[in-house]
Amino acid sequence: LSAEHYQELPYGSANLDISSLVENARITLTHNGEILDHGTITNGHCSLSIPTTLQVADTLQITAVAPNYIPYQGYCVLIPNNGPFVTYRSMVLHDNRNNDGLANYGETVTMDVVLKNIGSENASSASAQLTTSDDYLTILDGSQDFGPFNAGDERTFASAFKLSVSSNVPANHKAMLSLHIIFEDQDITVPITLQTYAPSFAVSNISVDDATLGNNNKSMDLGETAMLKFTVTNNGNCKSYKGSAIISCPGGELQLYRYPQELSILTMGSSQTLEFKASAQVNEPTTARVHILFLMEDGRTESTDLFLKIGSVIEDWESGD
Repeated sequence: LSAEHYQELPYGSANLDISSLVENARITLTHNGEILDHGTITNGHCSLSIPTTLQVADTLQITAVAPNYIPYQGYCVLIPNNGPFVTYRSMVLHDNRNNDGLANYGETVTMDVVLKNIGSENASSASAQLTTSDDYLTILDGSQDFGPFNAGDERTFASAFKLSVSSNVPANHKAMLSLHIIFEDQDITVPITLQTYAPSFAVSNISVDDATLGNNNKSMDLGETAMLKFTVTNNGNCKSYKGSAIISCPGGELQLYRYPQELSILTMGSSQTLEFKASAQVNEPTTARVHILFLMEDGRTESTDLFLKIGSVIEDWESGD
């Protein structure tokens, strides 16, 4: 979902206008987690009230949601009517692995930032600090001095900040950053949402193939040996690199062969079928937990559990997701 609005408003403004092409999208205006106003996009527009209790340099958060859309998150800073005011405009990412300009899992990323003095006077100096409490990001270089900033100047600072993304960041994770901009006697905080990218493996089409090694009833019978087959699909928001799938049965109900198996590069939405040879090691019906570990060459790991009934008339696989 996309929306448009001013990122800066003069202090004392009574309303913030938001426009969007998504009719009936719900818009919420908050400050430090407190809801200030809310409304609905009607004929492409929504106007929300700004309380008079707010202060200069306060940052307002705008959230827009609608069914079947990824929510929109933005901000608006209340700027003074006089004096300097240096604020954040945009950023460009540079990554160290595939140069796609995205924050992919396991990458080190540098950030070019664009700042602008939207105030009416020059700033003798400006600096900033980038911070985060996100578990999947590590700030490697979070401080930058920008020097003097003339009124109206918009400047780009190459490689201003540097951070690393965890190898095990979840797919479609949105990380929150805070950019603290310091100039003259002002210290403002601008929230930045960083979209991260990672694969996510889902297991489906699970079956028992005992046509060659067993009695061909597509079930794991007591004492039987069969091939266990399943499909692995990358449901994440970026491709996965080569790796291996390692299968185990912690309870010992199955003896497993042919492990690990190679896992190919999987682009978004692509699949691969894996199969393992297994022999039932129990004398009475039971349910075995089968653990699958996906280990990528680049250090990423994922895992899932499956549950297989052994010795049942009707075989039933279940995913542990």
